[in-house]
Amino acid sequence: MAASRVQFGNGQNSAGGSYNVVLPAGTGNGNLLVVCVGGFDPSYGNFVDLPNVADNQGNQYTPVADAELGNDRLTIFYVPGVKGGTQTLTVYQAFPSTCVAIEYTGLTNQVDVVASPNTTTDPVAVTTWADSTMVTSGSGVIVGFAVAISLVAAAFAAGAGYTLVVEQDDTVNGTSSAAFERLNAASQTAYSVNGTVGSATRIDSIAVAFK
Repeated sequence: MAASRVQFGNGQNSAGGSYNVVLPAGTGNGNLLVVCVGGFDPSYGNFVDLPNVADNQGNQYTPVADAELGNDRLTIFYVPGVKGGTQTLTVYQAFPSTCVAIEYTGLTNQVDVVASPNTTTDPVAVTTWADSTMVTSGSGVIVGFAVAISLVAAAFAAGAGYTLVVEQDDTVNGTSSAAFERLNAASQTAYSVNGTVGSATRIDSIAVAFK
């Protein structure tokens, strides 16, 4: 059975604190749910805690990738077997953040490999970026999450073989975030989520392969 994306929902809070992310339709019982959260602290303070993700169905969200990169924090959570039904996620991050929740079917819902966090490193500004390379052990789906610092309406575009799921902007604090995917990635293959933005800036990114 081929892996496929069922749906996604996204949201943000430019002031920091709690906000909701609603999936447009009920989830399929036992499917994989992947949640990407990007927190940005414009004051360059320290992130003390992981963002918190919960929902109305009582699913447990496990962090699988997490990186603090300067004033940016990127985290990917997953639910290996989501409960079927209407899902409203509540996300809490003390600092401004964005969130994307993506449902997939056709997988065993296991974590395959986690890429090392990647940043273009201030003051280097780029229009082309690539995540750290990872080698899969099974076929499945790769999910990448990237944040463009000091760039609103970044015009993220996915590299060859990848699809942009959604881009969203924090116009208050001047950042853009984007989620990417590669469906039916092959086993025993090296992959690096990559793409471009419309103007040169710093790009932070993380990625996880699921099988």
